[in-house]
Amino acid sequence: MDDQTIKALPDALPPIQLSSDQSQYVFWEGDTVLRRDTRSQAGKAKIIFCMHPAPEFRFEFVPHKAPDFLETWFESGLSDATFDCGEPFGEVVCKVTNSGSEISGYLESQSQRTVDSSTGLKAVFIVINGPHVHGEPLSRGNHSYLGRLESTVDDHKIVIDALQSEPTPRGVVYEPTHVASCEFVEPASLESIEQVSSHLFRVLSLMKCRWVGLLGPWIYDTTGKLIETRLSVTKTMRNGGAISWYHKMMRSSFSDFYKSMYCSFQDETRGPALQTASHWLVESEQCAGGVEGAIILQQSSLECLAWLEIVLVRKLCSESGFKSLPASDKMRWLLSLNNISCDIPQKSAAISAYAKAFNLANLVEVLADVRNALVHAEPKKAERLFSRTNGDEERGDLWYQTGGILQQAFLASIGYRGKMLRRDIDCEYATQATKLVPWAGNLNAKEGNE
Repeated sequence: MDDQTIKALPDALPPIQLSSDQSQYVFWEGDTVLRRDTRSQAGKAKIIFCMHPAPEFRFEFVPHKAPDFLETWFESGLSDATFDCGEPFGEVVCKVTNSGSEISGYLESQSQRTVDSSTGLKAVFIVINGPHVHGEPLSRGNHSYLGRLESTVDDHKIVIDALQSEPTPRGVVYEPTHVASCEFVEPASLESIEQVSSHLFRVLSLMKCRWVGLLGPWIYDTTGKLIETRLSVTKTMRNGGAISWYHKMMRSSFSDFYKSMYCSFQDETRGPALQTASHWLVESEQCAGGVEGAIILQQSSLECLAWLEIVLVRKLCSESGFKSLPASDKMRWLLSLNNISCDIPQKSAAISAYAKAFNLANLVEVLADVRNALVHAEPKKAERLFSRTNGDEERGDLWYQTGGILQQAFLASIGYRGKMLRRDIDCEYATQATKLVPWAGNLNAKEGNE
């Protein structure tokens, strides 16, 4: 793009500036007093965010003089200590794991600061290993690229800007990839900010089908002053590939997905079940417990969504009646309500062979049959499963295709009506399998494809 075009683009959110050697980020350092029970020791401390071996906050404390209580500390076990970092961090609780000339360990918690509980107008986060998506155009320094996602709900607006245009190289284990900003319509409490933080973590993780790290937030008041920094980081998966329903070219889908997630999880009836289903969805996409363990999680998630949709939301069946149904019937009922096919795709020859061998009609019947053989530990069923010549291929393809219908079922349960990358469509390019969701009904005819 030429200079005039670059200037016309919105400026990217500035990254949070931290002192860094690429693997460690110093959040704070200064003189303080380390306290444990009735004992205290003056010295200089650092709060460090470490990327390796996994993202976490650690501390280092060097006493001004030789500590006089270390022997007692060791005798009673290396327990909690506290020290105050002043604004905007406040007091932190740390777990001591090493002591000597230097005392160190990790941060366990952080006290809420005594500022007004409803003065936060903006919260900024660093995203670690976030999804690589081509969003709206933005300008960062002398460069411009497709890197912005944004959505607005009732009480806040989310803007997420990529820090660079290229995806994280495979050789990098953890890397900051985005800056996310949440601006509230009215000043919000810390509790409200933490709820948005949890929601944004789920949204980004479900987009990538991996746990995406969220660091912070940095909280600003109505004048733009930084009033509090939360020393918090969500669980984060190592950088790696994922087979996600969210294709990188689905630029306009973020806004609808964020809104659908927000409204659904705010609902007291739907929120808890959706949280359970989304957790197992992401874990199953990572083959937790291997392919076999992931298949078990997939059925658990689908049954959870079926109970939510059939019993709680649509009230089509009583709880006792639902419990009496075979698992395959529960899942098939859920899918049929949302126009989601459970037919075995033509390209899935391995699954078709298994279904033919045991007289199974569709994908959910195969899923239930394999899951039962894995869980109930009946020797004959287990032997039948693992003695098959192409058993690994059959279970691998089943995991892949069941993951696709689970993604569809979850998106239907939150009321999402945008596009998704379908696994059951046989085509050469991913963009050809990116379609409007099948349950959008008449909306498809009115709006057409993007």
